[in-house]
Amino acid sequence: MDKIIFSSNENCFYNLIVEIDGEEHVILDSKDKLVTKNSVQELLTLIGSIETKYYILRHSNVYDEMISSPRESRHIDVILNKKELFY
Repeated sequence: MDKIIFSSNENCFYNLIVEIDGEEHVILDSKDKLVTKNSVQELLTLIGSIETKYYILRHSNVYDEMISSPRESRHIDVILNKKELFY
């Protein structure tokens, strides 16, 4: 697994995305609903200590979407420090 991405959404919700071989996959629960939690820490508890190269916090900019900016510029990815995540 290349990356585990915690995607920040409106109203302080976070979704879980994994990147494998350069392709992103949104994680769904057993009822095919988006896995959504109120914090990154809750998502970490859910996934345990899965090995990955990077943990990423992604913030999407709603304003850019409203003015039709190119899709690739609508978010910012921040690499998280693994040691600080698992304290």
